[in-house]
Amino acid sequence: GIHFVRGMSQGRRKHDNGNTSSTTTTTTTTIDIIAQLVSAVLQNESPEVLSALEERDTPLLASIVSIWLRQNFIGVLPNLSCVLLLYCTVLMEGVDYLVYFIISILRHVQGDIIRMSANPYAGWVDDDDGGGGGTKIGEEGRKRNVSQNYLSVEHLIGFQVDEHVLDFVRGLSQKYRHYCMERMFPRGKNEDEW
Repeated sequence: GIHFVRGMSQGRRKHDNGNTSSTTTTTTTTIDIIAQLVSAVLQNESPEVLSALEERDTPLLASIVSIWLRQNFIGVLPNLSCVLLLYCTVLMEGVDYLVYFIISILRHVQGDIIRMSANPYAGWVDDDDGGGGGTKIGEEGRKRNVSQNYLSVEHLIGFQVDEHVLDFVRGLSQKYRHYCMERMFPRGKNEDEW
C-alpha cells in the first residue's frame, strides 16, 4: 500500500498532442487514479448514480472521492470504528478495496444523490440572516455546497462496515480486482499476474 501511494503520486504520464516535437508531462496522483476507477466501476454497477453526479459542470465525483480520501473518511463515516474497519480491510485485502468501499458508500446514499440531482439547490443554506439582506452565493459556491451535502455525515448515519457491506465489497473485488490493479500498478505484457 505504501509503495502504491508513494509510487503513484510521483508517477508521470506523457501526453502527445499529435506533434512529435511537443510533449507535455502531467502528474497523475493516487487520488486521481482512484477517482477514475470509482467512475469506471460505478458506470457498470450504478450508472444512474454516476449520471446524477455528472449532470453538473463540475467533476463532482472526483471532488467527493478527493475529499473523502484526504480526510481519511473521518467526518464522513458516522464513527471512528467504521473508519478503522475500512482501513484494516484495505490493509489486509489490498488498496483496490478503497475503490469498492467508496462504491458501497455511494450506493448507501444513492437515493439522496438522485434526489439532490433532481433539485441540486434544495437543502443548502445561503448566508441570509433572515432579514432579507442575504448575499448572493456564486455558482461555484453553490456547486461546493451541493458536494458538501453529499459529504455530510447525516446522510451516512446508517452506514456501517458490517458483513453485508463486506460481502458487497468482496463481490466487487471478484469482478473488478484485475481491472483496478492493472490500472493502479501497470506492468509489462510479459510480467506475471499479481
